[in-house]
Amino acid sequence: MSRPRIALIASEIEPFAKTGGLADMVGSFSHALVKLGRRPTLFLPKYTSISARYLGEAQGETCVSAGGRRFAVKIFSGKNPAGAELYLFEIPGLFDRPGLYGESSGDFSDNCLRFTVFCRAVLEWIRFQGNPYEILHCHDWQTALIPIYLKTWLGQDPAFTQSRCLLTLHNMAYQGNFPREEFPTLGLEDRYFHPDWLEFYQKFSLLKGGIVTADALTTVSPTYAREILDSELGFGMQGVLERRRDRLAGILNGIDEEEWDPGRSPDLPFHYSADSLHGKAACKAALQRELGLPEAPKRPLFGTISRLVDQKGIDLLLEAFEKSPELDFQWALLGQGEARFETGLRRLAEKMPERVALRLGYDAGLSQRLTAGADFLAMPSRFEPCGYNQLYALRYGTLPIVHGIGGLKDSVRDLKQHPEDGTGFVLESLGGDTLREGLRRAAELFRRKDALEGARRRAMAADFTWKYSARQYLDLYERMLGEPPWRPAPPDLQPSP
Repeated sequence: MSRPRIALIASEIEPFAKTGGLADMVGSFSHALVKLGRRPTLFLPKYTSISARYLGEAQGETCVSAGGRRFAVKIFSGKNPAGAELYLFEIPGLFDRPGLYGESSGDFSDNCLRFTVFCRAVLEWIRFQGNPYEILHCHDWQTALIPIYLKTWLGQDPAFTQSRCLLTLHNMAYQGNFPREEFPTLGLEDRYFHPDWLEFYQKFSLLKGGIVTADALTTVSPTYAREILDSELGFGMQGVLERRRDRLAGILNGIDEEEWDPGRSPDLPFHYSADSLHGKAACKAALQRELGLPEAPKRPLFGTISRLVDQKGIDLLLEAFEKSPELDFQWALLGQGEARFETGLRRLAEKMPERVALRLGYDAGLSQRLTAGADFLAMPSRFEPCGYNQLYALRYGTLPIVHGIGGLKDSVRDLKQHPEDGTGFVLESLGGDTLREGLRRAAELFRRKDALEGARRRAMAADFTWKYSARQYLDLYERMLGEPPWRPAPPDLQPSP
């Protein structure tokens, strides 16, 4: 079989637009495919935040109807850093605003319309080009309309008869659920507002529709693939996921070993490797100076890089560090998110200025320096489909403290259970006392220099690059193309009331 043409369709892709791990995954995965001799094409909305240096020439225009309106769409070409082709979709009135999905006050009220227009524009552009893609790899609810459309009004279109659609589920907590009144925006027949298709507790869910219609499904770690079949982390969709269990696989995300390389990253003031760790201590001292913390080589420095939301356990971290006066620690945090967490962190930093340093926002360079300069990464997420920060931390010899769930469980080996090959601290349950115990265990290891260095070297030797995972995706693509396309059962003729 000849190599299939691959389209990666997403609402955010590093380095063009990012709010979290979705952008990291699609960006670094596309790099890995190029290294394996494949040339994926990337499809992304043209947000105002995207730097002009990434834009090439305008390639054409199309027109899309949705929600009773017509939208003129201009398509620009570009390249990602690995040389993969990029198409950016400029849609005036929808994506020319601050933020990808919303602002601090909440999500944009027209997100259903925005991503409906984007998905329709992508499909129209592919039809116009006349060079079909065998694999359409979509990500999360924002692009879940792609498989829905391919199994409804585009089902017999010659541009897509050879196509297979893969939907990757990055986080089941984000589902693209909208009121029944907005269903006409999609341009689908009312009969698809049905419990076996898009209807979801009197609303409609784009993610559910994508799960029902995609030829195959993946999540971003093997453990998360099992967890989402459970009532807690399925977020109401465990039933539909169970029905598609035979088409669901968990593939652990990988990292870009060139971008995250402590031996040559341009964002680090000093470089180091598993064979020569001296530069890590120098990175720690430089980070302390940058953040206004006292230089304290004998004091463990905990780092956190996170969205400030409940999922990430920020409240647990605040409580643990505030109520652990016996720990001679420092804590550096980089992130942004909910106002209540930002306020609490500011208060703690003001109360403990020699111990706590806070930087609100996102800074790619500081993220690298914090990961390199910290001794430990504090990441007690309540749930974590995969997680990227613990993978970066392992690569930089910064030992993670994590809750044993999702991709955290798949990537970190507990030092207590595996003293000879452990790489971090895995908390069996989650709560303030458990987290404080994890911090104490880390502080105790910090005092045992030989054991600490051994654990750091093992962490840096762990290979969580895309070498293996990218080939898993390529194997999955081949299997999809070797099977007949998935045909979901049509809904009843009458729509759900």
